[in-house]
This record gives sequence, C-alpha cells and structure tokens, in this order.
Amino acid sequence: MELRFKILALVVLILGGYLIFNALITKPKALSFSLISKEGALDGNDGALFWDLKKPIKIKIVAPKGIKRYELKVTTQDDLILYKKESLVLDKPKSLEVPLIKPEIMGLEDKCLLYEIQANDWSYANFFNGNKASFKQEVCVDTIKPSITILSRSPSIAYGGSAIVVFEALDKNLSQAFVRVKKKDFEAFRLLEFKQRNVFIALVPWSYKNKDFKAFIVAKDKAYNSNTTPLLFKRKTHRLREKDIDLSALKDKIAKQEKFQNDTEQTLLERFSNARPKDLEKIHKITLEQGDFYKDFSHFQALKPLSGPFKMVSNFLENRRILRDNQVLFQFLHLGVDLIPGKDLSLAFDSSVKRVFKGELDFYGNSLIHCYGLGLCVFLAHLKDDKSVGSSGLKLGNGLHLGMLLQGVFVRPNEWLNEQWIKTNIIAPIEQAKRLLMKG
Repeated sequence: MELRFKILALVVLILGGYLIFNALITKPKALSFSLISKEGALDGNDGALFWDLKKPIKIKIVAPKGIKRYELKVTTQDDLILYKKESLVLDKPKSLEVPLIKPEIMGLEDKCLLYEIQANDWSYANFFNGNKASFKQEVCVDTIKPSITILSRSPSIAYGGSAIVVFEALDKNLSQAFVRVKKKDFEAFRLLEFKQRNVFIALVPWSYKNKDFKAFIVAKDKAYNSNTTPLLFKRKTHRLREKDIDLSALKDKIAKQEKFQNDTEQTLLERFSNARPKDLEKIHKITLEQGDFYKDFSHFQALKPLSGPFKMVSNFLENRRILRDNQVLFQFLHLGVDLIPGKDLSLAFDSSVKRVFKGELDFYGNSLIHCYGLGLCVFLAHLKDDKSVGSSGLKLGNGLHLGMLLQGVFVRPNEWLNEQWIKTNIIAPIEQAKRLLMKG
C-alpha cells in the first residue's frame, strides 16, 4: 500500500512538474507571420489585401525553434473550401515563405477569399506538439487596371516652364495617381470640389535639366495594377542668353558689403561653387516639404511681389559667365529673374499665401519662401529685411531676385507674373474640367 502511494505521488509530482514546465515553455508568440511581395512587406490583418493574381505574394513564418508543420486553407465568403493542405517540415527552418495559392476557378474578380495558415514549431510545448499559432488574411481579387481620362490641360508648355492637367482615374480600389516626367514623379492633388470622384489636378514642370519633354499620367490600385497615358502638350523652346561678368569688377562691387570686403577673387569663386549649390539644395528641400498641399487655383492671380511698379531686367536660365582677362573661370544658370522697383522698395504680400521660410542664406542673403499650393512656391532673395528690397548676400544684379519652384523644380517666373498666361494656361483648363464634371 505504501509502495503504491509512493508511486502515485511520484507520478503526480512528475506530471505536475511537466505541466509547470509545459506552461513555462508554451509561448503564444513563439511563431510570427507576415505578408511579403516583390514590393516589400504588405499590411496584414489591418484590412483586406488586394491581389492581381499575377505578382506572387507569400506568407512568411518565423519560429526561433524551427518550423515543424503548417497547414494552409483557402475558403470563400460562403465557407466553400477551395484549397487545404498540411505539410511537414523536417529540416527545421527558422523561417519559411509559403506562397498564396491561386485558386483554379473562374469568376473570382471582385471576390474576397480567406487565407488561413496554422503552424507548429519544434519545441516541446503542448505535450511535444510544439507551440502553435495561426494567421488569417482576407484577400480580394482585383485584376483590372485603372482607366485614365484627361479632362483638360494647358495648350502648351515651354522649356523651363509650367503647365496644368486635370484628369480622372477610374478604379474603386485606386491607391495613387501622379504625373511622371522622365523618371521623376510629381504629385497630383485631388480636386476637392469633386471629392466623391477620383479627379486629380497637377501642375507640371518642364525642368531646365531636361532638353526634351516626355510626360505620362500614372494610376495604380491597391492590387498594384497600373496604367499610364501620355500627357501631350505643344512644346515651346526658348533661346538661352548669356551674360559675361568681369571678376575684378564683381570683386569691387561686392567689397562694398562688410561681409565680403576681405574676400579675394579666389574666395568669391569658391562662394559660387560651394555656397550657392548649398543654398539651392536647402531651397529645394523646403519647397518640396512645405509646398505640398491642395489649393483651388480657379481664381489664381498673377504674382505682384512689389507694392509699386517694377521692371524685369534679367532672364530665366541666363547663362552667366565669370571672366578674368576674357577667360571663363566659372559659369552657372540664373534660376530666376531680377525685378527693379521704382521708388517704393516694399514687398507686397497676399495674406492667404503660406510663408514657409524666413532667414539668411550664405549666397542669397536675407530670403523668403512663400507657397501657394499644388507645389508652387516663390523664392525672394537679397532682401534688406522681410519687408523690403535690399542688397544682402552675394548680389550680382540690381533689385529683387525672384525664383519660382514647382515641386522643387525651378520654373519660369515670368509666366506666373503674366495675368494673360495664367488665364490661358491655368484658369481656362480648370474651368473646362469643371464644366465637363458638372455635366456628369
């Protein structure tokens, strides 16, 4: 009797010890799951995943103790099992990628399927069956690419200039739409007056860095189906002008400013080659980050940066060459225009415009950046302060330096100073698109 009691006690002790040990080694998060594709990691379990049935999607299983087995099951919304298979994994991998199975049945477009996977690891948990975990993901089939309809656009675009386009992208699972010029993508903004439809508006630049212009509208849906359509404008070229600047005369002029009075000719050249590119990079970054917002351009008016009358005395993309004894030492493109004010040196401001920068730059001196929306920003340089024209920074000409940027790309300021150009190339296309949309 005593022996039986001892054996029973020993069994209870061993069983109790194992139960405690099993509880300690059983971990609910011992296995993890994630969705991956060629585009990278995908959002899982936060909502439906869209699939075009072409690009492979995989469920990645990770288990530090090694993967022992897994079962994949695919069912329809009415619980019809389309696929079910269990697999034993003998080589104990710590990670494994299981491809989503494409169901071999017709009529799946716009249908959603439930993919379920269960997996065990090689641990001693759960009475030697290993830790067990499961993962579910709703996958909706979408094999149709978006369609694109151009509603209106500017009649032409000039080298270094701007244009506008309004278009509609038709796809109930649309994820993004934008304009691609060469290899650079430019954001298209939703036309908020018609927010119930996928209508977009975009200002498009012809960068001075590209000698030709080739643009496309691109639309993508949540299943990564994509479509493109050419964006065609009548193209206008401009003859680039040159301006020679004598280095010695420039040094004498700059020396009148206390900041540069001790600069040698070599120091001046270094400012052109170092300080100016750094300022331009800073301006590019600020306008990209701060000018990215929607604004209705239906009543956009020509820029009036000065309170009084002014005269334009330089050209955008003017090739400026710094010479010594008729030898070119350095050259650069003038990325703006210079405006000569009359007696009134004060700046004019529109209270609805967003100021995104006020400060001093190494080359351009006291400067301001204002943004109008749709990626369009104005850059004012060589100011006395934030209210009037001055001569701060390394100023080559006279008056106010004005530059225009469109999603970080310098464009022709004279277009945005011209009321007639704005009516023809900006306002008229917007009005045309709205008339078409109102008709349904």
